[in-house]
Amino acid sequence: AVDLEPHTPYSESIGTAATGVALTGLDQPRKLIAITSSIPGEGKSTLAMNFAMFNSRIKPVVLVDADLRKPTVASGLGLDPNAKGLAELVAGMATLDECLQRVDGTNLQVIAAGRIPPNPLELIASARFREVLGHIRARFDMVIVDCPPVNLVSDALIIGTQATGMIYVAKSDETPLPLVRSGLQRVSQAGVNVIGVVLNMHDFKKAERYYGEYSGYGKYGKYGKYGYYGKKVFAT
Repeated sequence: AVDLEPHTPYSESIGTAATGVALTGLDQPRKLIAITSSIPGEGKSTLAMNFAMFNSRIKPVVLVDADLRKPTVASGLGLDPNAKGLAELVAGMATLDECLQRVDGTNLQVIAAGRIPPNPLELIASARFREVLGHIRARFDMVIVDCPPVNLVSDALIIGTQATGMIYVAKSDETPLPLVRSGLQRVSQAGVNVIGVVLNMHDFKKAERYYGEYSGYGKYGKYGKYGYYGKKVFAT
């Protein structure tokens, strides 16, 4: 799932997104970033893993898998999916140190989902969950939380209200625009601060055929700017 080979288009686009997020909070560093999407299959977990990996190169970062219904972070990073994780931490059955796993060859630490609870929303909405997030934030310079899709369950909205910012992922050419709009409306109504929308799996060659040099592809060479980002928009 992780693909951060130097100088590849995807790696460069992750760097662009990370820079964009950093620039939105120069006076207020983004300590806890929630990542969500409209529906499953849009690449939010892959984006979360790569975004966390990129930022861990320069500061202490932890990636938390809070998608307690369909966790994928541990398997995606080659970690033990059966290790104690967020569920045990919130339930008081494990300490923070017992739940941390380090990705080999990197500085990135991960808190997997742990044993899936019978009612994930009840766990996420608990005062104990908020307390646990506070402890994690005190330990790391940046906390990145992979949340469930926002149009299926309310978990991401609850987590988003506790975050300093949220990144919203949409799959290019596949996710219907009305679905993205409704998801963003739900997020906005919950009072969540959306700091960026990622257009994931963007086909730059197709865009060049349709839009020529204005696609952000042809004008700058083979891969253009390896994506584009305007005001609160990133492409990967």
